[in-house]
Amino acid sequence: MASTINLPDGPDPVLGVVKNIEKFADDFQREYSALYDLVAGELANNWKGSDYDSFKSKMDEEKIHFDSMYDVIVEYHRNLRNAIYAHVGRKADSENKASEIEF
Repeated sequence: MASTINLPDGPDPVLGVVKNIEKFADDFQREYSALYDLVAGELANNWKGSDYDSFKSKMDEEKIHFDSMYDVIVEYHRNLRNAIYAHVGRKADSENKASEIEF
């Protein structure tokens, strides 16, 4: 059975969601980068010793997860945007082909 995509209001509402997801990804990256900057900067200047070293080491180990989460969010919004554009393109192609039919 073929899939059906029905966008009665056109692609704009979905593209608005895509933009929100993109903004979320950028905000997420900015916030976790600020956290890492804080740990490496101000916190490092005010917290000395093995407990800081242990904390910093754990933070560094976890950074890959933050980066990965950001990458997944970015991939999701790109795939969603590409799917909408592909749908719009197929719909336009179908409409063009239908208008060429002669009886």
